[in-house]
Amino acid sequence: MPYNVISLPLTDTFRAVQREFERHMAPTTDHHTGFSVAETDTAFLVRLDLPGVPEDSIDITVEKGVLTIVAERPSTTAEGAKVLFSNTPQGVIRKSRQLHDSIDPKSVDAVLENGVLKISMTRKPELQPRKVSVGAANS
Repeated sequence: MPYNVISLPLTDTFRAVQREFERHMAPTTDHHTGFSVAETDTAFLVRLDLPGVPEDSIDITVEKGVLTIVAERPSTTAEGAKVLFSNTPQGVIRKSRQLHDSIDPKSVDAVLENGVLKISMTRKPELQPRKVSVGAANS
């Protein structure tokens, strides 16, 4: 007989869904964090949503052309409380991205503002667009 969730009592159904949900939500996760990369003529801009993550628990490294961001969001559950449902990710958040060849690794700068990590990385000066001015010819 095939497994039929509807035939289970509501509490068993909820527990089955919760177990499946927890199975996919390991303590180390990188989902539930908004992540975007934008590009200008001179730089790349990265934004990562990290609400509730203290500044001192964020580690950013640039190594061998890879930008890695590791942050830890502490538990928000009150001691002794039994969590019935939580949509707030907790634990370690890890994002890694290969940097574009034009990025100067020494230019990476980061700021945490209102729960949003903002990282800027400028292009190597020799690869940035350059405006050439036109001079008048001397007669």
